[in-house]
Amino acid sequence: MNHRDCREILVLDTVHGGDILAERLNQVGHGARALHPYDGESTDLTGYDALVSPVHMYPGCSELRQAREQGVPVYTHHQATRYIIKSLDLDTLAGCTVEVTGTVGKTTTTLLLMRMLVGEGYDVAAHTSNGLYHNQDDLGRQYSVAPYGTILALEKAGELDLDVDFWLSEVSIGFIGIADLASLTSTKEDYLIADETKKASETKKRSFGNLDEECLLNTPRETGRSTNTHGDLETGFDGENLSIEYKVRSLGGVNSGEIDAYLPLYPYFRDSVRMAVITAASLGCSQQAISDVLDGFTGVPGRMQTLEIEGRTLVDNSCAGTRVSSLDKYLSMLEDDPSVDMDRVVVLVGEDQENICEEMDPGRVKSVVERHRFSRLITVGRKHRDIGVNFDGVDEALDHALEKSSPGDILLNFVKAFR
Repeated sequence: MNHRDCREILVLDTVHGGDILAERLNQVGHGARALHPYDGESTDLTGYDALVSPVHMYPGCSELRQAREQGVPVYTHHQATRYIIKSLDLDTLAGCTVEVTGTVGKTTTTLLLMRMLVGEGYDVAAHTSNGLYHNQDDLGRQYSVAPYGTILALEKAGELDLDVDFWLSEVSIGFIGIADLASLTSTKEDYLIADETKKASETKKRSFGNLDEECLLNTPRETGRSTNTHGDLETGFDGENLSIEYKVRSLGGVNSGEIDAYLPLYPYFRDSVRMAVITAASLGCSQQAISDVLDGFTGVPGRMQTLEIEGRTLVDNSCAGTRVSSLDKYLSMLEDDPSVDMDRVVVLVGEDQENICEEMDPGRVKSVVERHRFSRLITVGRKHRDIGVNFDGVDEALDHALEKSSPGDILLNFVKAFR
């Protein structure tokens, strides 16, 4: 994408920031227009030099069809975001930029990494689906982790005059390509995008092509492009205590060490913990800084965080990435624990937002909850109103759970929701 070949550009999908991308493309000298194709809005592509479309756009989209027929080049939102960031010099506020993507575990990995780097003494900014942070302080701003959100987060960091050692970006469905080091957390629990014609995991892997050749790439398994993988770790876990020996290639050469941590929740954060260790080590963190963060780790907001509320234990796993498979796994663990009285367990599950991606299938939810024993089921969202006591939003559901439960009860909040 350049000024000479792409003067007039059509950008699809205003739901996921197409309007922001068009505005910034105009700002750097193009003639760009945004279009929302989902409700039947369409236009003739004649006269446009390029089309910018999200990787999840359905293949039957009129503008994509016209682009194929007319030979108009198509760029992804990720590629356009990279071009805009480079053109506006937004990637200069940090000494090192890290991108994190994956099917699961992106937010937890990014927040763990932030804590490890801060513990090492670095100045760190992190853009995650939980918010924008500077050295673990929540800056009170939340931007989408769709590609355009990185532009907004970097612009806000510039307004705040941040000048940091590390910038961390959580990105959905692939890498933008601004990173010095990029980490793919997982390809597990894959899902289909683009009207169920493409696997999200394969789309993320294709985004490796957005990365600069010298960018270090951490992945769960060898891909032919990988710098480090899970194979560079030797892991031991006894149900409570975690040990990991590592030897990885780093920005400074090779980094090796061994960490020990009390981490009973490791089975639920396995992918995030392993990738956080690999990434932190490949950025030069010491084994002490890594161990200090993992020892006693109890989750992050919306990701298996355990809280005490009015004498109840709340397991908060309510976020945009919540999956019913996680509820299935957690209920099985509780049932296997002789110290847990399942008659004191309350389950909250469903969806708080209608436009949330990767929706929870009602049939799958029903199958999971019918397989387990617990005291009370509370569901959220119209699609789940046929089971349990149903509410429109997660806040109402939590209020009801607190009202109907007693001190000592366990509340499991697995409602899919934007935080």
